Amino acid sequence: MQVIGIDVGRDAVKVFAGYHRKPVVFPSRIGEARELRVGDYGDYVLEFNGQKLFVGNMAKESISERDMTTISKIHEETKILFLTGIAAVAEQEYIFATICVPINQHCEDIKKNLTTLLEGEHDLKINGHEKKLKITVGVVGECIAAYWGLALDDHGQIKQDFVRKRIRGLDIGSVTVNGMTLEWINHKPRLFDKECFTLEYGIIALNNADSEIDQQYARKIKSDTAKKWLTYRPDEEIVFMTGGGSLRLKEHIQNMFTVSIVSESPVIDNAKGCYNMGLLKCQKAS
Repeated sequence: MQVIGIDVGRDAVKVFAGYHRKPVVFPSRIGEARELRVGDYGDYVLEFNGQKLFVGNMAKESISERDMTTISKIHEETKILFLTGIAAVAEQEYIFATICVPINQHCEDIKKNLTTLLEGEHDLKINGHEKKLKITVGVVGECIAAYWGLALDDHGQIKQDFVRKRIRGLDIGSVTVNGMTLEWINHKPRLFDKECFTLEYGIIALNNADSEIDQQYARKIKSDTAKKWLTYRPDEEIVFMTGGGSLRLKEHIQNMFTVSIVSESPVIDNAKGCYNMGLLKCQKAS
């Protein structure tokens, strides 16, 4: 069984299929396919359930291009983007795929509905290549997945910076900001549910904003986070920052938190963490 981690984000899909290969990242865009005469953006043509679709940059060539700037992931667009991402890296028929959702959606009903949407046998074509996939799905929380993407090295060993103290994380995405709090107790990680949260806004609102607006937005994130992290001790705790939005707000957020760790690969941290968590689950099951 092949293990794959995937983050179907509102701005981009990120897929991590192991440390031996480069992560796959493409825009969360879909459009009906049409016959091309001269254009070709080099991403994906997906044929699935009687549909022929342009996915990723190819969607720019469609006359019906659409994105996925919704809070919920329980819809057909998620399925199309998910299957495209999985098919792009699939090397086996049997797949265990871990996908992440905002923390406030990490509840039994949503996990069940998302699993029902994505799991099962799928016959499709990607860029003309037929694939038969039998997919089992795991669902984890955003930012929590990013922690496991950052905390483990390429050999699956935990980095000491991520176990010595209480760890907090901020995952700044396009439509949501997720925060988590975790502490290692008796050599086991324990999440503090009350101090894990989702803010239902992200940097998509800043598309045409200037630096001053960015700073105000960072202050809003700081203020709303402070209401969730009531036990935060800046002199004793590590905070890591991840998510694509951290690239834009890094300077402002760093000035507001005692941030000890800034991710070097914030766009793919959740996908990498999904892979690591999926790999651990499969190892335990075997």
